[in-house]
Amino acid sequence: MRAFRRTVTLGLVAALAAIPTSLPAFAQGGRAAEVTHRQSVLTEVSPTGDVRSSRVFTQLTVAGDGDIEVALPAQATRGLRNLDGFGKPSVSGDEVVYRLAATRDGASERTVADNTADLPVSLEISYALDGELVTPKQLVGRTGEVTVTYTVRNLTATPTEVRYFDGRQRERFETVDVAVPMVGSLSTTLDARFVEIDAPGASVAGDGRGSTVVQWSLLLFAPLGSEEQSVSYTAHVSDAVVPEAVAQILPVDSRSFGSLASTAASYKGAVESTRNLTVNSVLIDGNVQLLADGAAKLLDGLGQLADGATQLASGLNETAIPGARQLADGTGQARDGSRELANGVNRIGAGAGQLAAGADTAKAGGARLAAGASDANAAFSAKILPGAAQIEGGLAAIEAGMAQLGAGTAQGAPAAIAGLPQLAAGATALSGSIYAGAGACDLAAVQAGQCGLLGSLQVANALLQQALPGLTAACGANPALAPACQAVGGAQQIVGGAASNLDTAKAQVDQLVAGATALTGLVPLLEAYAANFGTADAPGPLLKGVQDLSAGSAALNAGLKQFQADALTPLVAGSKQLADGLPQLADGANQLADGAGQAVDGANRLAEGLGQIDDGANQLADGLGGAGDGAGQLADGLLAAQDGGKQIADGTVRLSEAGMQKLIEGVSDASAGSSLLYNTIKAIDARGRAGEGLAYGTVEGADASAVYKFEIAGVGSTDDAGASAAVRAALMLGVFLAAGVLGLGMRRRLVA
Repeated sequence: MRAFRRTVTLGLVAALAAIPTSLPAFAQGGRAAEVTHRQSVLTEVSPTGDVRSSRVFTQLTVAGDGDIEVALPAQATRGLRNLDGFGKPSVSGDEVVYRLAATRDGASERTVADNTADLPVSLEISYALDGELVTPKQLVGRTGEVTVTYTVRNLTATPTEVRYFDGRQRERFETVDVAVPMVGSLSTTLDARFVEIDAPGASVAGDGRGSTVVQWSLLLFAPLGSEEQSVSYTAHVSDAVVPEAVAQILPVDSRSFGSLASTAASYKGAVESTRNLTVNSVLIDGNVQLLADGAAKLLDGLGQLADGATQLASGLNETAIPGARQLADGTGQARDGSRELANGVNRIGAGAGQLAAGADTAKAGGARLAAGASDANAAFSAKILPGAAQIEGGLAAIEAGMAQLGAGTAQGAPAAIAGLPQLAAGATALSGSIYAGAGACDLAAVQAGQCGLLGSLQVANALLQQALPGLTAACGANPALAPACQAVGGAQQIVGGAASNLDTAKAQVDQLVAGATALTGLVPLLEAYAANFGTADAPGPLLKGVQDLSAGSAALNAGLKQFQADALTPLVAGSKQLADGLPQLADGANQLADGAGQAVDGANRLAEGLGQIDDGANQLADGLGGAGDGAGQLADGLLAAQDGGKQIADGTVRLSEAGMQKLIEGVSDASAGSSLLYNTIKAIDARGRAGEGLAYGTVEGADASAVYKFEIAGVGSTDDAGASAAVRAALMLGVFLAAGVLGLGMRRRLVA
């Protein structure tokens, strides 16, 4: 059995070493294109795991052209021999020199030597029967429930300081055990005496010959696995034996073992995710702190709002609502007053219309007054003044005649008698010019020339009296008409003064007429009483009367001229000013009427608006009553909200201090954990890439790999040493094929 196992092992090692790769290597003499270096360590252990023997198989393959010399450093040299022929490579200290005739397809040389290097893996096997530990020999031949436990340890772990970062990018260091990454398998074959097999974590399958193959996969490095792994199976056995087992261990790195690369990528992603989560948590905590600040401000604001709402409720109930009631009362009074105002403005509008009509009438009357005054002045100059002059001349003649009479001349009395009729006629004409139609004249009679001076003045004075109230009202409403109104007042004074002067002169004229008439009646007496006349130097009573009458006539003539200068001439000028001002008065009165119409519209709209304001004020008063109630409720609600705001403020502070800070630290620690694992895997992979899993040294640039195989001896199994050579050869071929496939998976490249 042992001879057969050794043959199979040698075939497996040779097959593993027969898998070429391509990488340039240093060559001497010829030209080397590729150097492949396979190291296979075969170790035989006892049923409990103690090492019995260990050998290293080396296969060196060089593809190129010509003679190549390859020197492998730090090699096992004890018991070194060539497996492809006689002799062995040259040895210098621990350096082994291989000389090969390289070809394009590759030239190989295989050697074996005793393994003197420390094994990177150890095995320990324990056995229990029906729950009690037994030795392998004690187990043989027994029946019962057997449990076999295999413990595999990766011995390459060394304390290493790993640099990593937490979620806040704070640098950290931690010393962890970093092992050379190794994977492998452990398998055993249980014959038919083992039934009810339970092998947790193992692949269990029949071998087609009545036996059961049990195989476990091993990950002998953390964090993917563990540097120490235990696997076991439990079965019911009759006439027990201790079956053989085989463990194969391969050093790997991220290039040859995809799980290592994917795990590193996963941890890297976890680092980035937790780092982002930490950053976001910090941002959230910042926002929570802002929320806490905002909640504090909200609390202050709620307090202020509560105070304001209380003041609002107090102000509404104590001031605004009573004020609104007063406003409603005041707007009601204003509404009534606006109605009265509208009525008054309507009356003003009607009066303004009448004023405009009266002003238009006064305008026409003023024009006629100006014409009448001018006509009266012309008549005064044409008739009254000449008549007065005639009277004055007649009296002078009478006086002269009386003087002549007084002188006793015969011709004096006739002259006086001739002058007296002229005097009477002149006095009568003067009286007719002044008093013709007095008291019965109208505007039409004046315009027809049928009235004397006194009648014309009476008509003008009556017209001014009629126009004066309307003009006075118009002047009060329109200050622009003040000059015209002053002219009207002046004209009234002039006309009144002229009429008064004429009334005063009336007595004198009447006396003059009476005297002239009396004198005419005295004509018969003159002749009889001429002697009573006296002389000019000594006039008698009659002559004295004539002299006085002559003096009165002169005074009358002077008074009439003064009357024309002081009364008639200003009357003409004033009446012209009145005629010029009355159109402006009429225009102003019409504008006043238009303005009064607009005022009427405005007053009506004011009344309507005040009505609406009164309605709104009443609604405001009613609404403020409800607002007062609402303000009270608002104040109560804000006080309650203030309590809630305090809870929010306290809650946000607790959330930041007790929640977010712990969350941030937790996430940061999680990120640190992922970062530690990621950097630990990087350190593990670095050891694998550096070739620390190789048992011995290799040349620079070689494609180097290693495999460690442990053959665990059995006890009580059938001795297969006598197996036929044909069967052994067939098994050897199968092992070579299997090893070739396995070699593809554990191939690796060393780059200096």
